[in-house]
Amino acid sequence: MKNFNSTKIAARVSDIRSKGFRATVAEHGVIDLASIMVGVIIVGILSAGIVATVFALIPFTQDKAAEQALGAVSTAESVQYSFSSGDGAGVYVELDALTSGVAGDNAADEVLLQDSAQIFIESDGMTYTAYSVSPTGKLFSIDNTGSKPVPAVEADLPAGVTIVDGAFDDARV
Repeated sequence: MKNFNSTKIAARVSDIRSKGFRATVAEHGVIDLASIMVGVIIVGILSAGIVATVFALIPFTQDKAAEQALGAVSTAESVQYSFSSGDGAGVYVELDALTSGVAGDNAADEVLLQDSAQIFIESDGMTYTAYSVSPTGKLFSIDNTGSKPVPAVEADLPAGVTIVDGAFDDARV
């Protein structure tokens, strides 16, 4: 392989130019239109993949948050039940009792759960069933016998309870 001398190349380019021809070899690195287009296409494909992943991930995380809210309900109901079982008979309560730290139905006298319009709890004292709605519209439920939240449908809700704009509406009052 020959050792090319840059001065010889520059002299050859100068010779070609002096004869009225354009140089076919760039003197310095040049970015041509084809390279730019390939770069734009690659960036576009990568961006589309990222956007698709993000839009698939957002509903998934919203549904998982709704399920985790029911995990918090289960923990709060367990605390409520254990604090109220001093006389041997523990009781489960509805959402308003868990979210207030006022003595009465709340045996712990502490706020056990953050109030949320996306959570609904039905309790008769001996059992409870809690529902959580995700911003995606999916409904999940858990009860005192369940260990993890399960998907539910609006038909499972108690009569008079509906979901309006992603929040529970209790018309039983």
